[in-house]
Amino acid sequence: MTNHNDGPGPHLDAGAQWERFGRYPYLLAKLLVFGLILGAIFWTLGKFAAVVFPIFVSLLFAYLLDPTIDRLEARGLGRTPAILLVLLAGLIFVTIFAIFLYPTLANQARLVVESFPALLETLQRDALPWAERTFGIEMPSTAAAAMERYGGQIREALPTIGQHVGSALTNAVTRTGAVVASLVNAVMIPLFTFYFLRDFDLGRRSLMRFIPPHRYELFIDRLQKMDQAVGQWFRGQIQVALILAGMYALGLGIVYGIFGLDVQSGVVIGLLAGFLNVIPYFGFAVGSLLAVLVVLIQWSGWGALIGVGIVFGVTQMLEGYVITPRIVGDKVGLKPVTVIIVLLLGGNIGGLLGILLAIPVTGALKVLLPDIIAWYETTSFYTGKATSPAQMHVRARILTGEDGEQVGLQLSTNSPLSPALHALEVAEAQSKADPEPASEATNEGAGAGESTPAEDAAPAAKPSQPPSAQAPGDDASGEDKSDEDGHDGKLPGHD
Repeated sequence: MTNHNDGPGPHLDAGAQWERFGRYPYLLAKLLVFGLILGAIFWTLGKFAAVVFPIFVSLLFAYLLDPTIDRLEARGLGRTPAILLVLLAGLIFVTIFAIFLYPTLANQARLVVESFPALLETLQRDALPWAERTFGIEMPSTAAAAMERYGGQIREALPTIGQHVGSALTNAVTRTGAVVASLVNAVMIPLFTFYFLRDFDLGRRSLMRFIPPHRYELFIDRLQKMDQAVGQWFRGQIQVALILAGMYALGLGIVYGIFGLDVQSGVVIGLLAGFLNVIPYFGFAVGSLLAVLVVLIQWSGWGALIGVGIVFGVTQMLEGYVITPRIVGDKVGLKPVTVIIVLLLGGNIGGLLGILLAIPVTGALKVLLPDIIAWYETTSFYTGKATSPAQMHVRARILTGEDGEQVGLQLSTNSPLSPALHALEVAEAQSKADPEPASEATNEGAGAGESTPAEDAAPAAKPSQPPSAQAPGDDASGEDKSDEDGHDGKLPGHD
């Protein structure tokens, strides 16, 4: 009988070959189904963005404001009065900012229109000769010369410009209904935020009921890390933005006052630049551009431009080397370049809603990525060995049965799961293989002095010890009864 497996390399029987190669179509099918579900979710979010957007923004506000509400509750204030107080303070702040912002923007628009002829004259007198001397480019010295040189091209482009203007006006009229709906949704955001904040703890406890009791600690650990990665980033960026808003407003107000420019414009531009700095470098770019534009319109010499540059340069250096490291720190792990990239991707995929979802999704993936990598490094595709999860459970049972030795870090490298989840899988395998009651497990083999939830919940296997040797009051089932008292719904470290 001919053996077709003759030759170099390992010999696999039919079962091992199926274990190694036959399951990949199944995995591909699961990935395809997951992709279809994900695509359906994105399609639904895009289709109902007008409804989903205010709900998601309200949930985000509730998540960010909940620690503040909890602190006010701890000081004796009721939850509903605390929510109303915080929302009222926020609305007052937004209203004051809008009152200052609108007149300033209207004033700057009027100044642009009034100063445009003088700005053109300044460009013709100073900028054009400098460009000719520096770059050797011959520039038209007067508007008449410019029309003589480029008049034909301008006349040819006028019909196209008119078509674009007409299309823009048509789109503006047809989108009036959408604008009204957006305004209604914006008004609903404070109302949604109030209700979400009022029932925030109750909703969190309800969701945590779906966590399997024997994996409660594992889920809490991952959720705590997600809260640290996402919540600390958002709260830290808001604090940094408020500090930068004050610094920019103070600096630009002083510079504009010294050189006879509109001080109110400098203050408003500084506040806007600081608040937009929630997105890294975005506030710096927009604020510096607006500040320079105001200086050019109300030209009072090169000193004002130099002063604006000093304000933005010094503030940006303090933000990068002092403010952000002290407030946000290195625990978040979301680098500015990463934030910019995911915001761009989120905007291209889901518009404004995608931008809001980009940071939470990235923070969650950052937390889960080590588990995914640990699982991948133990798959047969990566190792080249056909090892089924059942075989890994058998090994775990055998090792836990040798003189009561505890398993944890010892087998984590052979598990297709992360160390914490691996310990839970080991406990399940042991409870199925050794139904006899055993004495309470010790923590000697946990590694690095840590005790995993599974090791606390699962008894160590000691076949030589009779069932009667069990200590009084020990639960032979090994189940964790700590959940019967109920959880308060708070994530550890969520403040």
